[in-house]
Amino acid sequence: MAYRDYLNFIKLLNEFAKGVHNRVFQSRNEIDDVHLKNVIRLLDHLGDLCDRIEPINDDKNQRFGNKAYRIWFDQMLSYIHDELIDIFGHEYGTELAYYLADSFGNKVRIDYGTGHEMCFIIFLMGIYKLILIPNALEKSDGETFSRQIFQSFSHQLLNIFSLIYMPLVRKIQLRYCLEPAGSHGVFSLDDFQFLPFYFGSAQLIDHPTIGTGSFPQANIADQYKDGYIFHSAVHFIHQVKKGPFAEHSNQLWNISGVKDWSKINSGLFKMYCKEYLPKFQIVQHLVFGPRILNHPLFGHVVFMIHPCQTTSLMGQVLSCKHCIYGDKSQSIDHNPQKQSSSSNGGDQQCTYLITWLSSLASYIGLPMSLNYGKI
Repeated sequence: MAYRDYLNFIKLLNEFAKGVHNRVFQSRNEIDDVHLKNVIRLLDHLGDLCDRIEPINDDKNQRFGNKAYRIWFDQMLSYIHDELIDIFGHEYGTELAYYLADSFGNKVRIDYGTGHEMCFIIFLMGIYKLILIPNALEKSDGETFSRQIFQSFSHQLLNIFSLIYMPLVRKIQLRYCLEPAGSHGVFSLDDFQFLPFYFGSAQLIDHPTIGTGSFPQANIADQYKDGYIFHSAVHFIHQVKKGPFAEHSNQLWNISGVKDWSKINSGLFKMYCKEYLPKFQIVQHLVFGPRILNHPLFGHVVFMIHPCQTTSLMGQVLSCKHCIYGDKSQSIDHNPQKQSSSSNGGDQQCTYLITWLSSLASYIGLPMSLNYGKI
């Protein structure tokens, strides 16, 4: 369900981006919804916060990512939670905050990748499903929506993505030297992003003068960067990478050989579905909430365990030798007397774990019913 919802949403945005050759995605004046204007104000504040928090340059223990990013990240978290509640109310704001918080990279690894980009699109999808569509339904008095309504919403959301979000994450990447999360180097489409190329290729479909073969040229990317999402993404690559384009961005170089923007667009969608979405690294930290996303396999909310802990936790449950202590500082002991004195927090955590495992049981051959654990 979540997989289908996400694909349908990016296909919706892509559909309404096709052939939009004017600068509609590069103007704040195109955004008229009050909620979206407040989101822009929030993102602008995060950009100002990035300007104020200087990189740490005298720490000999940092290799790549600058540790000042963690300071920015903490302040970002404390800011967006209250702001989103003010904008969308407590119920929706609390849920949307999880997706927005994961849209700017990982605090521990100090990296950024297409999984974080996905989180921002899901954040926009949440606004679309929870706010924009219900409000439009209320105003329409049950009448059928026109295509223009969906087009307006899609254009406004794409505007926020391309005009506000993308420059912000590029600023963060450069200022704090974020590492690419899961990049395949020259075999990646881009170290950090994918969707700007997908949406951007749709925008260029049937363009009378901009062909597919010229975008690798630095002067062409610079000329069209302010009006076209695709060229803006290529221009950023020219800023951060040196050397022949065919060497540092081989996938994009190969794409420039395709003669039609429509074929590039459909090919990028297939690539995204085959090479990006199935990867566990892309979706490993994705939160499934009761309104925006259900679990793609089970159709309801389940508990998720970080992959770094899966082996030890599964071993503990399957061996049935002990429970997991609520206090992480306690070491796990196989002494039955110590097990019996485990805290209520440990019992609850173990119950959560068994519930999560029971929901997977039928898929991995475990003799556990779905009701084995109780939340």
